[in-house]
Amino acid sequence: MARDEESVRKPLEKPKRFVWPPARREGEESGGGGEGGGEPDLRGASGPASDRASVGWWEQIERAYLGVTSPPWKRRVELAGFAADSSDAWCFRCGRSVGAYEVVTEGSDAGCKGCRGSRLPWKRVVRLAAYRGVLRSAILEIKNSAFRRLGSDVGRDLGEQLVTCLAYEGLAASDAIVVPVPTSTWRRFARGIDHPFAIARGVREATGMPVVQLLARQHRPMQTGSTLETRRKNVAGSMHLAWQWRHQPVPMPRVVVLLDDVMTTGATMREAARVVQAAWRERLEADRELVAPAIWIGVLGVTPEKTEPGNTEGL
Repeated sequence: MARDEESVRKPLEKPKRFVWPPARREGEESGGGGEGGGEPDLRGASGPASDRASVGWWEQIERAYLGVTSPPWKRRVELAGFAADSSDAWCFRCGRSVGAYEVVTEGSDAGCKGCRGSRLPWKRVVRLAAYRGVLRSAILEIKNSAFRRLGSDVGRDLGEQLVTCLAYEGLAASDAIVVPVPTSTWRRFARGIDHPFAIARGVREATGMPVVQLLARQHRPMQTGSTLETRRKNVAGSMHLAWQWRHQPVPMPRVVVLLDDVMTTGATMREAARVVQAAWRERLEADRELVAPAIWIGVLGVTPEKTEPGNTEGL
């Protein structure tokens, strides 16, 4: 029986000449793949294959032989077909994703259906995009691998978004300062990075806005997966003025941008805004001609609501 099987075996094909980069198989599309074919995505790549830039020969060598596992932000953007949201894609009060004509811009009913009528301690939220896809993977990598360069690169894009929104209000970058929401000392040592500050440096590079470290933070448990009420209790009283600002006047520009990586319920931003507003209170009471700065929120991503597709917060 074994001899019969051997007799019907086909002769081995002559090996093909080595070619680099490897030629695409017949039927494969140029941006990646259908089933079992095409180039694998780089870390953080998302979106339809037809929207991704093709991987060049040098990049294939880097990935195959040089151990390149974390491409720069601009390359991730190209591969994923990612673009920052336009200002009408989110609610300017709460940062949630909205559709056309869902936001009222003026009056007592300003905002979207989720925040309309609520009292918020800030005037405007500026975001880069929803917290998912390539942006989500980049934020997690910044925090978990202390990737400062990636934080700065993404921060530059947020800075451009801030400049656009400031211009919409008739303001310039010189009218604003950036106040990063800090991580606790313990968490900074554990992760090896104060990631909001790394992002703030990118904003400064893109806009020239001064970065002022007004705030310090006590260590509290992680808030991932917590409810709104739990988050508020967890963060209450956790922030205070940094020691260098306790005996000197706190800056009062026209706009103070409180900056963080992600906003989910807004509990952390409420606490940060409370501390900053309290620092101005004495000066405002002493001089009635002073005008309190407008507080803006600047974040890379806003967590999608549970009803939104692609909400993977907490996974």
